[in-house]
Amino acid sequence: MALLLQPLTNGLESNHKDLMNARAMVETNDKISRIKALQKEIEQEKLFNQLRINNTYYNWTDKIDEKQYAVEHDENGKPINYEKYTVANASANLLTIAEDYAKFLVYILNGASLSKKIMLNF
Repeated sequence: MALLLQPLTNGLESNHKDLMNARAMVETNDKISRIKALQKEIEQEKLFNQLRINNTYYNWTDKIDEKQYAVEHDENGKPINYEKYTVANASANLLTIAEDYAKFLVYILNGASLSKKIMLNF
């Protein structure tokens, strides 16, 4: 009985490479997910909770009070339709209110809990 694929020939190597690439992709995605979760945890603990920033979001949620959300208007004063991004996207938006933004700016102006050495590098 003849083998269709000889061990370590192109067909077998290709399948092995595909399997290894798939495994690497899964592991990479898992690491990225863990990093994102850790980042959110750190932001919440070290920034949002500490400064009592309660109305700032990276994506649209049901917690957002649309009455507090400023929208763009056209030259006739009519509101321009906007997209409610439900998945965080760094290039899309950061939704916040003036009070939260002011708290963050004051924090930055007061040194953001950074050492003078670090602040001098900016």
